[in-house]
Amino acid sequence: MVSFAANTPHGWTVIIDHAPRKLATYYTHLSALLVAAKDKVSAGTPIGIIGADPLDGQRVVHLHFETWRGGASDRFDPQPFMRATWEHLPDPGDQPVLVARNVRSPSSRVPVRAHTRSWPRHGR
Repeated sequence: MVSFAANTPHGWTVIIDHAPRKLATYYTHLSALLVAAKDKVSAGTPIGIIGADPLDGQRVVHLHFETWRGGASDRFDPQPFMRATWEHLPDPGDQPVLVARNVRSPSSRVPVRAHTRSWPRHGR
């Protein structure tokens, strides 16, 4: 559940409480919110649009992500947790290039490159 969704000095910020686990995830530097406090969310639910830290003069677009055990004072590295519980799917952009052909001109072929990003799927 979204426990916090508001504007802060670092941009729009979302905190998700992953109860009953004592785990929260923190996202900031968002340019817009797609959720509100007390919204129920699940894996894959869009929560905001990535933006930049308003205090950064260069306005570099990025996402600040943290994982907390109970609160902001107990941050931890999420990599071991993510490796153990997420199934990583191949990036469709790594697939072979497709070829399209015009029916009226069968000898001409045009490479078609479709590219989308895959996201880790929460599993187990």
